[in-house]
Amino acid sequence: MYNGYARICRRVPLPAPGRSLEMTFIAFLALDDDALAGGTALIRDLLSRCDTPVAALGLHASHPLCASLDALRPMRYPSRVYSVSFESAPTVGPLPAQPEVALL
Repeated sequence: MYNGYARICRRVPLPAPGRSLEMTFIAFLALDDDALAGGTALIRDLLSRCDTPVAALGLHASHPLCASLDALRPMRYPSRVYSVSFESAPTVGPLPAQPEVALL
């Protein structure tokens, strides 16, 4: 019953019992300013090549592509990225941490 709802409302359908969720990870996405300008078209093109019911992309909350993704009505999972070092203070660059969602 839930999977019927999920297909109608663009939610993640559950896999059959004993099966894993088929998922595509859009990992290590690096874009220049020209590619960011066509953000929604780029993501739609990536999704058109995706043969799974779910695709995941990790972006920092201030990433310029976030506004373009709103048109696709994504499911969002806010999270935090922590830096830990046991020898000295963590070294963090000036750019925001860009989370990756890919699994090994």
